[in-house]
Amino acid sequence: MKRILMTVVLFIALITLTGCGKKKTLTCTQSSSENGFTNELKEVYHFKKDRVESATKTFSVVAEGDFAQYIDDYKNSAQTTADDYNKTNGFKAKIESDNNKISVTVEMDPSKMDETNYKENNMGENYDSLKSILTDEGYTCK
Repeated sequence: MKRILMTVVLFIALITLTGCGKKKTLTCTQSSSENGFTNELKEVYHFKKDRVESATKTFSVVAEGDFAQYIDDYKNSAQTTADDYNKTNGFKAKIESDNNKISVTVEMDPSKMDETNYKENNMGENYDSLKSILTDEGYTCK
């Protein structure tokens, strides 16, 4: 009985330590400031067996100082962007805002995308190639 129990415990430990399914996450960010506004981009890709399983992109605009009064002007644009994403298979978008910041977060499901959106959003890339593509575009990736 002890031998069976030890074998089961060893098997569970091996599965836990080896990370069955090899899931990875790639997080890339980019930021730029100009004329009182900061644009922030964050992309998070979840991989399973080195293929994109899902992804989330967040686009944010932060108004600094006196420019905070103009953040409402960006809400209509953000709403239009979210509405366009929500009309497309494989995408789900939402808007969040506070005093001086507005963000559009887009969740992506590659399994529901058409071929054009799949390619345009780099869903066929593996971890290393996607990291290289985004780094070349000026993102900082972890």
